Amino acid sequence: LDPDARERYYFDVLQMDGDAPVECTTDVVERALSHMLECEAMWTIFPIQDWLGIDEALRRENAEEEQINDPANPNHYWRFRLHLDIEKVLESTEFLDACAALNEKY
Repeated sequence: LDPDARERYYFDVLQMDGDAPVECTTDVVERALSHMLECEAMWTIFPIQDWLGIDEALRRENAEEEQINDPANPNHYWRFRLHLDIEKVLESTEFLDACAALNEKY
């Protein structure tokens, strides 16, 4: 994301203060999820990697590896492999509690 677009998204859409971080922090991911959960849609669906982004221990170190597809590349196939066992996700009570809190809030 170019710096100007990142700044606009950080301030205008997420309405966060301070300098927009170069890397997408867990706080930014949580605010982005909150922003989308605030919408009045009956259904909202998020990829698992979006949820994992709120937990430093579960998210991928390189966020680009989480991209499912590249719409600009017609030869890029939709594919995603979870980089950890689902059991590890289920054992992370802190992560599950954070997800539940976000869902209950909205």
